Amino acid sequence: MSSMRSDADRMRRRELYGAASGVTGPRLLPWTTPEGNPCYLSTDGRGYLSTLADGIEEVQLGMGEELVEHAREVLAPLEHGRCRPQSTAGWPAGCPRP
Repeated sequence: MSSMRSDADRMRRRELYGAASGVTGPRLLPWTTPEGNPCYLSTDGRGYLSTLADGIEEVQLGMGEELVEHAREVLAPLEHGRCRPQSTAGWPAGCPRP
C-alpha cells in the first residue's frame, strides 16, 4: 500500500485536480446517506469532514490496490491457458470452474 500522504500533500493534490479538471462545487464524499444517496460537502478542503473523507479514501484506494493484485493472481492461470480440465483429476488448483 502507498505511504500516507500529509494533509498538505492531499490539499495540493485536490487543488491541482480541481484546477486541471475545471470542476468546482461540492465534493462527492466516499460514503452515502442511510437511504443510499450520495453525500456532498461544500468545503475549502481543510475541515474535519474533508480530512475524514481523505482518510477514508486513502483506505479505500489501498483496499482497491490489494483487490486488483489478488484478482491478477487468481486470473493469471487463465491468461496463460493453464486452466483446462486435466483428465479425471479435474481442474488445477486456483482455477475457477465454468
